[in-house]
Amino acid sequence: PTADFSVGYLDRFTGIQEKAFTDFSWENIASVGGDVLAVPKHRIQYFKYKERIVWDKRNQSDDFFGSRGGKTIDQIVEKRDTSAVDSKEEEEKEGDEGMEVSLLDHEVEEEENDDRPLAHRHSDQNRPTHFICIHVLNEEVKSCVGKVTQHITQLNPQLAEGIINIPAL
Repeated sequence: PTADFSVGYLDRFTGIQEKAFTDFSWENIASVGGDVLAVPKHRIQYFKYKERIVWDKRNQSDDFFGSRGGKTIDQIVEKRDTSAVDSKEEEEKEGDEGMEVSLLDHEVEEEENDDRPLAHRHSDQNRPTHFICIHVLNEEVKSCVGKVTQHITQLNPQLAEGIINIPAL
């Protein structure tokens, strides 16, 4: 549920602020009024699920989409839900003396105690993190790029909206 998420964003005057995901307007920032909480997307620093940061721009961790070799948000929510059920069952077995145990908290501790550099914690360390754009003037190159993009969009039509128009190269 969106109520379990919060967003950390960089305010130009007060530094990093955190607000509930549902407090934000996710419309085009130019179309909202001054009384609406909307920030430029590039100011978002992290997303949090309950108390766990699941996407962090600052250290390039991604346990939302899993793009840096981490888990996906579905896996984290499922593990959290499973952990909560297991904890409740354990409490019921032990009565009032039961201890609540969260697998999620244990995982966070393990990650915090990991002394390896961030790049070595992920299996996909060779994935690109930046892209360089150059203006293409050569018509032959534009033609070849057009053929490649046409082939890609035939394989997966959903990618079409992310491909730049050839004349814009």
